[in-house]
Amino acid sequence: MSINDLPQARNISGFPGHASKKLCTVCTLEGRDCIHNTNWQDWGKHDVKTKREKAFEWLYARTTKEQKAIFKEHGVRWSEFWRLPYWDPSRMLVVDGMHCILEGLVHYHCRYVLRHEDPKSQSSAGFAAAYSFPFPPYDPQIYAIPDDKAAGIADIPKIHRILTEPIAGSNSFTKDAILKRLTATHLHPLKFVAKSLNLPSELNIDGKKIPATDKSHFAEILFGWRKRQPHAIERDVLNSAQSDLKLIRDVAVKATHPSCLDAPPHNYGEFAAGTMKAAEWKVLATIYLAISYVLLWGDFSSSDPPAELAVQFEALKHTMALFQA
Repeated sequence: MSINDLPQARNISGFPGHASKKLCTVCTLEGRDCIHNTNWQDWGKHDVKTKREKAFEWLYARTTKEQKAIFKEHGVRWSEFWRLPYWDPSRMLVVDGMHCILEGLVHYHCRYVLRHEDPKSQSSAGFAAAYSFPFPPYDPQIYAIPDDKAAGIADIPKIHRILTEPIAGSNSFTKDAILKRLTATHLHPLKFVAKSLNLPSELNIDGKKIPATDKSHFAEILFGWRKRQPHAIERDVLNSAQSDLKLIRDVAVKATHPSCLDAPPHNYGEFAAGTMKAAEWKVLATIYLAISYVLLWGDFSSSDPPAELAVQFEALKHTMALFQA
């Protein structure tokens, strides 16, 4: 087993860096357009025998040009680990638990899924969804973003988040605020989202149809679609109430625990709590949140949850699955 952070794992295994088009040391997905492909049944797996052969070809290549050609086509170069006959980087590179899981997935899940933010301290960057919508991930068959503009693909989930934020009620965004944030993204991702929602690529101004050509045009089109969706926060979307956060804080503060554990801050969820360390995320997720959410959403006598807790119970199961990872 080889335990490293992500950049070093790629380096010692002979694989391209994490910013390369060769996305993964396990699967064969390639290119930025595959970043959001969650259909794991279609992911192919690297053939370790082929990777080993190409690594030795790279080692014995006579020129740097030949080495570059092998690396570009097959995504592998020489590593001393390839001398080990059992070396299989697709199985033996351990996921970077601190950055990927604790400070990555757990942090994201708590902030953006469970909504662990006090509205009084929530910044404009916070994400409080008014409703949920099955936005399609990037698919070049819908609209192909040019290769030289591929960096903009990362804007697509940002646009999706903006389009689900509330435009009525407390902690909502005005039309100008939504348009400003949409136009802060790139043009091609705006075009893709509009196309994926089957929206027209033209504006209707004073009865005249004007072709949409720039970001402001597509922002207006997308906002027109947004107005047809729920304006304020719906019940069935998770938005932690203050009572939820209060219980979590109470459990974290009042529970007896060994002094060696890094307990989360007493004001968890507030801006003043600052940036939490990986050790604090680990204790929070595996102990305090597990206890709190079982009490909140999983403490009922029958085998099936009450109708009013159905969504929360599903969230509890997903949360426990993540925290057990």
